[in-house]
Amino acid sequence: MRLVGFCLCVVLMSGCHAPTDEAPRDLPKELPQQIADRMAAQEASWSAGDISQFMALAYMPSDSLLFVGSRGLTQGYEVVLENYKTSYPSGAEMGQLSFENLLWQPLAPEVGLLIGKWHLARADEPLNSEASLQDLSGHYSLVWKWFGEERGWLIVADHSS
Repeated sequence: MRLVGFCLCVVLMSGCHAPTDEAPRDLPKELPQQIADRMAAQEASWSAGDISQFMALAYMPSDSLLFVGSRGLTQGYEVVLENYKTSYPSGAEMGQLSFENLLWQPLAPEVGLLIGKWHLARADEPLNSEASLQDLSGHYSLVWKWFGEERGWLIVADHSS
């Protein structure tokens, strides 16, 4: 129920942004290829240790960007970027990222929800004398919005756990 409320808030907020100069389009029933391509590029950027590129490929560069994770709600592109850099300070901690998209759900004209699984494969090497790196995994709910041909599909809200 919380996810539905969260998605409804995001859809309502997405209407507050400046409209694109294009007429609204029918939302694809299947995952748009551009989103699949962006997520594949994100996997490669993350796995190469490039968090900045990972963010630039798919996230809306705005103070309105929403991220919900283990620390709760974060708002703003730069804040989310800095949180990623703090949480994953080295390539070893970042590991190799993979996504598995499970469901694409149209929400409104030019807005869709993508639910899936993420996995970080990390070498089981000690970070220090007390802890070692282990694989991490979880699920995501990504709200994507169409911003026109020039900007394409971008994430406006990310709930990852």
